[in-house]
Amino acid sequence: MKGEVKLEDLEGIGPKTAEKLRSIGICSAKHLSLFNVDELLNLVDVDERTLRRALAHARSIFMPLRAIKALDNLAQKSLPQLTTGVKSIDLLLNGGLRPRAIYELCGQPGAGKTQLCLQLSVTIQLSANKGGIGGKCYFMDTEGTFSLSRVKVIAERFGLDSEYALSNIYVIDVINTDHLLQVITSDLVRAVEDGVKLVIVDSLMSRFRTEYAGRESLALRQSRLGYALDWLVRIARLYEVIVIVTTPVMEVPVAFVSINERLRPVGGTTLAHATTHRFFLTTRSERGVLRGTMTVLDSPSLPHGAIASYLITDKGIEDA
Repeated sequence: MKGEVKLEDLEGIGPKTAEKLRSIGICSAKHLSLFNVDELLNLVDVDERTLRRALAHARSIFMPLRAIKALDNLAQKSLPQLTTGVKSIDLLLNGGLRPRAIYELCGQPGAGKTQLCLQLSVTIQLSANKGGIGGKCYFMDTEGTFSLSRVKVIAERFGLDSEYALSNIYVIDVINTDHLLQVITSDLVRAVEDGVKLVIVDSLMSRFRTEYAGRESLALRQSRLGYALDWLVRIARLYEVIVIVTTPVMEVPVAFVSINERLRPVGGTTLAHATTHRFFLTTRSERGVLRGTMTVLDSPSLPHGAIASYLITDKGIEDA
C-alpha cells in the first residue's frame, strides 16, 4: 500500500486541498511526508490543523515511529550496490555505491568528476547481475556539462542501446539557487516516484558561489546550501536512492606542503556534515594518458586516505 497512497487517502485531505497541494508540485502522500508543517504553511493556503493531521498520517505510513534493535535492522536491510564500472573504485567502495547515502566528488576541473557522473547515469540502468540497479537517473546540470555524445559512447561500452540509455536519464538545466530548490522539492520527487534511483547535482556549489559572493553573503549562502542538502538527504533516505554531488576545490595558503595538500573542498562544514562519503579526485598526464586517483577524505565506513586509480579515456572512466 505504501507506494499507492494518494493525497486524498490522508486524514483531512479532500479534493480541494489535494488540488492545492498538487498545484505547488506535491504529487503524493509520500511526497507530502517529506515536508514539515511550517514549510507547507509558507507554500499553500491550507488550515494548519488539517496539515498537521495529514502529515501525522503520512509519517505513520512511510516513516518509522518506533526504534528497532540494530540486529533486526541489519536483517531487514539488504540494499543493492551500484557499480561505477571501474574495478578499483568499486573495491574502494566495498562493492559499489549504496542507496540512502550522499556521495561528494570534489576536485579541480578535468579530474573526472563529470565523466564519472555520466558513467554512473548509464551503469544505474544495468541489471543487478551486471552491477546495476535497473533504475533511471536524474541529472541536475548547473554548468552545462551534460554530454549526449559521451553518454552514447559510454552506453555502447556497457552494452546498452544509446537511445534507450538516454531515455532513462532526466536532465534539467539549473539556472539559479531558487530554481535548484524548487526542482529538488518538487520535480525531483516526481521523477523518483517514476523510477529514478540515482540523483546527480553537477556542480552543487556553482550557483551558490556566483549568487552569494563575498563574506557579507556567506551566512545566507551556507543557510540556503544547507537547506538544499537537507532535502537531498530527506529524499535519499525516504526513497532509498543514491545521491551524488560534485564540488570544486579552493587553495588554502599553507607553507611547505604539496599543491594537493593545499586544496580543500568548497562548501565548508555545511557540506561536510551533510554528505555521507567525500572523495578527492586528482589527475595527471603521463605520455598522453590521463591518469586519475580517488582518495577517501571522509566516510563513516571507508578508511581515510584509501586510494583508487583510474584512467580517463574516450570511453569514460576505466581501470588503470
